[in-house]
Amino acid sequence: MESGEPFCAVFEDDAVFGKAAQAIFSSLDWLPASFDIIKLETYMRDTVVEKRAFVEIQGHSLRLLKAEHVGTGGYIISRQCAQRLLTESDKFSVPVDHFMFRAGKGPFADLNVLQMFPAICIQQQFMSVEAPASMIAPSAKAKLLRAAKLKRELMRPFKKIAYRVRAAVMNRFSGQLWGKVPFGQ
Repeated sequence: MESGEPFCAVFEDDAVFGKAAQAIFSSLDWLPASFDIIKLETYMRDTVVEKRAFVEIQGHSLRLLKAEHVGTGGYIISRQCAQRLLTESDKFSVPVDHFMFRAGKGPFADLNVLQMFPAICIQQQFMSVEAPASMIAPSAKAKLLRAAKLKRELMRPFKKIAYRVRAAVMNRFSGQLWGKVPFGQ
């Protein structure tokens, strides 16, 4: 905050950049005049973005992020947003990425968050199954009873079909795209 810069780029130490990253960062003229956060990474989980692009640069676009897309592998944050998050940070008890990018867990609904599409960076752990998941041990999950496991497995194909139909309808008939943000290698 002391630097007085209008924004700051933040990257995890295991961020892997796509080929267009150097060309995109060679000039910052493409940055919109008003934004809170520009999410540069993909988490490889489904989310929702607007179809309409705010900015086009080097085969990538900035689109309004409409649903949660956790992960803090790479993003640009405005000074005003950083100050707000610092002020609110004493009130949260969830991981930082959930606080920033998950509806109901922090200020996400009130922020102007843009998603680079396709993303220009990805954390190494999401690139391949060989990469370690995290240095932080996941919390132990309660074991499901056999009946619950059986029910879950029987319902899985129906849920998958319903999910795909819902995504296809949204993508076809709305101004939004539902799916994974691709990584622009």
